[in-house]
Amino acid sequence: GRRGVHCWVCDAEARKLTNEARTAIANYLSVYVGNEMTSGTATIKKPIHPSLERACTIISESFCDIMMGDQNILSEEKQRMKLFNMFKNKQAKEKLEATWSEYTDYEDPENSKKLWKVFVKLAPTDIQNNC
Repeated sequence: GRRGVHCWVCDAEARKLTNEARTAIANYLSVYVGNEMTSGTATIKKPIHPSLERACTIISESFCDIMMGDQNILSEEKQRMKLFNMFKNKQAKEKLEATWSEYTDYEDPENSKKLWKVFVKLAPTDIQNNC
């Protein structure tokens, strides 16, 4: 869809796979389940696919500066809530909420960076270890 990645497979062997096999491959490469109407979850399966591992390495080098600094994506409450709702653990969610409440100047990109760093620090270990 508009928010996903599509590819055309022209490999002869891959085209012979059953629908179930193709679905299994696609699911293995999926890292996010959800849409605009649901609170999605990031699920990174072990072992992580090498292409996802490379992507995480590349993205991590400049993600905070670009997404939080330049684009200030956490300036809007709607965006903060999407990130906040990814936490399923009640205690972690409460700690995140308490810490985030200290930063009220959401127009300041530096605060987006601080909010992101708090999110990463409190994120479940499996998320931290994968990206």
